[in-house]
Amino acid sequence: FTILALIPSLVVNFYCSRRLAEQWEQNNDYHRHANYLCEQMIYKEPATELALLDAREWFRAEAETYRDKVASLDRSVHTMYIRTELYNSLATIACFGLALLAFVRTDTLTAVDATATLVGISSGLFAIHNVGWSVGMLMQETTPLLMLQRFFNSPEAEPPLPVIETSEQLRVEKLFVTDILYDVNLTARQGQLIAIVGLNGAGKTTLVSALVGTRPIAAGTVNIDGHDITHASFAEKHRYFGMLPQDYSRFGLTVAQNLRLGGPGDPTEALRISGADAFVHDLDQQLGEQWGGVGLSGGQWQRLSLARLRLRNPGIWILDEPTSSIDAHGEMEIFAELRRISGNKIVIVVSHRASTLRMMDKIYFLSNGRITESGTFDELYAKGGEFTELFTSQIEGVAGAADPAGSVEHDQPADLGNPSDSRDSSDSEG
Repeated sequence: FTILALIPSLVVNFYCSRRLAEQWEQNNDYHRHANYLCEQMIYKEPATELALLDAREWFRAEAETYRDKVASLDRSVHTMYIRTELYNSLATIACFGLALLAFVRTDTLTAVDATATLVGISSGLFAIHNVGWSVGMLMQETTPLLMLQRFFNSPEAEPPLPVIETSEQLRVEKLFVTDILYDVNLTARQGQLIAIVGLNGAGKTTLVSALVGTRPIAAGTVNIDGHDITHASFAEKHRYFGMLPQDYSRFGLTVAQNLRLGGPGDPTEALRISGADAFVHDLDQQLGEQWGGVGLSGGQWQRLSLARLRLRNPGIWILDEPTSSIDAHGEMEIFAELRRISGNKIVIVVSHRASTLRMMDKIYFLSNGRITESGTFDELYAKGGEFTELFTSQIEGVAGAADPAGSVEHDQPADLGNPSDSRDSSDSEG
């Protein structure tokens, strides 16, 4: 009977291990997907982009689906453990009870008998301990699961508002962002391509973040078509804008799911405008090597991000280094499309590329949090100020490549020729 008391634990452990092995791959897959989706909503860069795309609700729903699957598997595992360990405990206690009954009726106590008794007791206690452990784990897991469920069931603090697809004028006056931007004034009109330029740390990204509502404004006004949105809510501000951040996200989803984050428009047209149709041939294609999908280059991911922005289709587009990972030819194609569709849009570009800036209708130069110069590329370069100093190396690099003997004059912008001449040095930071 003492030997028999050991058998239930062996049977239960074998059974549970086999069941866990059968569920492990599926459970691991659910955990990976749920954790990945939750991380995108937590970490700053992807969470910001999801907010700018109004795509947080979709991610939350997908994460909830996988979390429900995980919770269901967890419940089944704990139920299995409790049930089997209960049977194990009853069987072990029965065997041990019979062994103990036989023992107390024995006239002679030997070392072998005492050892067998201790083994039986240990086996019984172990089985009972496992039941307690399973119940304790169930209680422990219940609290975070309930907290997570409450989080998923909580409504958006402020639901997204319908996107405003056409804006005629954006006017920024005396804008202050604490310790970063001071007395910034700029105007952008429908059909214009506007650039914001400056050294690293000058406040370019802070300025566009303040416009879309992800940075607080200390003073000044932001006015769109006569509506003062300076202190409006994020949802109210954001409905006017679509933004491609510099740190664009690489979501490990299908092509169709990536595009759906932008909006319900025509994905084919969005892919064509961004140039992503050159490498996307199937909307159901999985992206991301970690999911067994296709690995894209930085430039391809950037084109896909532009396609998402096209599907959102706001009246004001903000592009923070939109072609930083794209070659010169691709850059020309993208800006040609932007020029084509900008007739009823306002396009604001943050860039360090001289080739990009020569395509702009107007450039605002930021220095130490203030706009110190504004005008076209040729006008600013001819002034010989900070703008000229910042881009001289790019300009001279192109001119020098065109005339190795050094016979080309570099001091006059008019001698630079067509904007496409500066493509070879477009990756230079200046």
